[in-house]
Amino acid sequence: MSELTNRDYQRLLDSLEEILQDGRMKAEAVVARLLVDTYWQLGERIAAVRDAALTTPLLGQLAEDLQLNPRTLQRAVLLYRTYAHPPKTPLSWSHYRRLLTLTNSDERSFYEQLASNKKFSVRALDQAILDNRFGQETPTKKDKRTIPRPSHGYYIFKTVVEGIVDGDTLIARLDLGFSTLAHQRIRLADINAPSPDTAAGKRATAFLKRTLTPCEFVVLQTVARDTYGRYLAHLYYQANEPRWQTVHESGKHLNNELVKRGYAV
Repeated sequence: MSELTNRDYQRLLDSLEEILQDGRMKAEAVVARLLVDTYWQLGERIAAVRDAALTTPLLGQLAEDLQLNPRTLQRAVLLYRTYAHPPKTPLSWSHYRRLLTLTNSDERSFYEQLASNKKFSVRALDQAILDNRFGQETPTKKDKRTIPRPSHGYYIFKTVVEGIVDGDTLIARLDLGFSTLAHQRIRLADINAPSPDTAAGKRATAFLKRTLTPCEFVVLQTVARDTYGRYLAHLYYQANEPRWQTVHESGKHLNNELVKRGYAV
């Protein structure tokens, strides 16, 4: 059998490299989809535990025994609670980690479809979110929307508001139980207030101060964390009500109040 010429050898090598690269990409895509399915199933199983037993120490112990980060288990539960079935898209778990920080379902669906159709990397998806492609490419509704009270969330905390940053962000001291307190920067979920250096933003900030100052405490229901590490949460308030359970169940929903009164969208 005659030897290959240099040109023929290079053609053979190029074709084999192309086959190998294509196979690796397809394998990585399959693994990525299977990983999303796996985490959804983890979330389904964990969510089946009674809420009273689903505590931070339990998740921490499970994470240690499974050699996972506790945040991974929290995200798995959120994935299950967000999607009725495992998502059937080409997106990876890293994509869904980013999408799960979006508490607005329309916004999340928009970016999920955009990333799937455009074959976005996680970095490209993150940039699209930072560029507010959702706000730019979806029509503005004339009627003010209603922010529903969430039916679930990671945790519910009795909280003292220590400072107002702007119309949708505050500094809070969370009561974690067992005489443990945590200071956190909180971003109100599902809403956007104007920039604090604008007249509208200053009005939104003033409304928060005016509304929350009379409250000895408020109740926070966290739903996720954003890319800046802030907790995304819904806030309930009711001045002169001593029971935090009552505030949570029937107090005013600040996120919705801000939208209803025109201080946020």
